Amino acid sequence: MNEKCDQILSEEHIKERHRNQHWPFNEMLDILSNTIVFEDIGSMIKSAEEIIKKDETIRAIDRWKQPSLTGYRDIIINIKMSNGFIGEIRLNVRQMYEAKEIFGGNELFELLLCLQEGIDNYEITNQEATDDYLIIIENLNIFYNKATDLVYAEMEANASSLEITHPSLSLYTDKYGVGDKVLSEFTRNKWRLLAANISKRHLTN
Repeated sequence: MNEKCDQILSEEHIKERHRNQHWPFNEMLDILSNTIVFEDIGSMIKSAEEIIKKDETIRAIDRWKQPSLTGYRDIIINIKMSNGFIGEIRLNVRQMYEAKEIFGGNELFELLLCLQEGIDNYEITNQEATDDYLIIIENLNIFYNKATDLVYAEMEANASSLEITHPSLSLYTDKYGVGDKVLSEFTRNKWRLLAANISKRHLTN
């Protein structure tokens, strides 16, 4: 069964994105978005092909072929509605979606956004922020690559001969760094607060 998740960005979030990320308002095509989660990658691709054929479709981005900088994968399709408003449909498979929404991906991305806040408030230097940025990006790629491996493992085994688990930050990433590269004290403190949210979700799932 496919799961649908609607999202409307708040006015505060839109203004914050414009201010902190220098994102032009007219380029925000995800203010109204709908995510459809599939149990297998084949069903996702078939659905994407059907939507892309529609006249209302104005753009499609396949991030399973070309992942985002963080390693996250999905298919993004922008649709022009009858009133001229452009909305967004995101298609994904369960393991990748849950890696982001439940098992820590969102929190790691939020950690990236905290770096600019730290610079603006003189809590972290530009060099520390740059070093931390690279560490977090590397961790995100490790994390989402593991989720990708789980997707293909389930596809090959047809979910019958393998026990498929969820990606876990504690297993696949080092929350304080990668190798001999360690996060700054500012970012470590931010991460402790964000990681608490992940732990709560693990207890309820």
